[in-house]
Amino acid sequence: MVELLDENGDPVLDESGDPITTVTDADGQYLFDVEAGNYQLQFISPAGFAASPSNATADDTADSDGDASGLIDGISVVAGVNDYSLDMGFTQTQVLSGLVWVDDNGDGLIDADEDFHSDVLVELFWAGGTPVLAFDGQPVATSTGADGTYEFDVVVGEYRLRITAPDGTSLSTGTGGDHDVDTDGLTDVITMVLGVDITNVDAGLVVAQTDSGGSVPPALAFTGASFHALLLMALVLMGLGSGTVATVRGGDRRRKD
Repeated sequence: MVELLDENGDPVLDESGDPITTVTDADGQYLFDVEAGNYQLQFISPAGFAASPSNATADDTADSDGDASGLIDGISVVAGVNDYSLDMGFTQTQVLSGLVWVDDNGDGLIDADEDFHSDVLVELFWAGGTPVLAFDGQPVATSTGADGTYEFDVVVGEYRLRITAPDGTSLSTGTGGDHDVDTDGLTDVITMVLGVDITNVDAGLVVAQTDSGGSVPPALAFTGASFHALLLMALVLMGLGSGTVATVRGGDRRRKD
């Protein structure tokens, strides 16, 4: 579908007050009859497609004129002059997806009894390390769902993903075949070809363990031998039990007269 907009980006209305739109025919062509003035065109991307690169050649009749959102702006129509060069290209997208799970045993394999992890940040990069940008100029990123999965729709090209371990977790170091990121959360280069989805770029997380039993204050964290020696010294200095001294050997408590 193609929407006709005014120079401010607002819909141009017909006599009934409805936005003026059209759809392309079997040859991909469309046509609006308009008065002289300034306009914009908004192309709605079909499902499974994304906008082609804009102005790829010097020949304006042989390339796509819209931006990544499918918008062609700055159109000036002169009375009596037809313009048939306002073209929009779309390219098929492929699915790039995977999941993040809790790798309880740290082996890098998704075991049947291991859970998935939601709300994990996944970022999309070009192979060279530059973030892939959305049509609004923001880096493309998503988060895993309740089932641990994430998904991107991407055009043909080479990419890398970065998966960031949430607080309280770290990336698994398991060498099993299900763990696809390095210690920085980055994947190897992923090559996307036309018509082929890649749905198994996964990452395992290890949950940090806490000591529920608490810890011994540093001032009391002596070895058994050191503590017993200090106790013996304290008893002697305090003059307790002048005829008896308590000694500790290997855990046995004995009295010496």
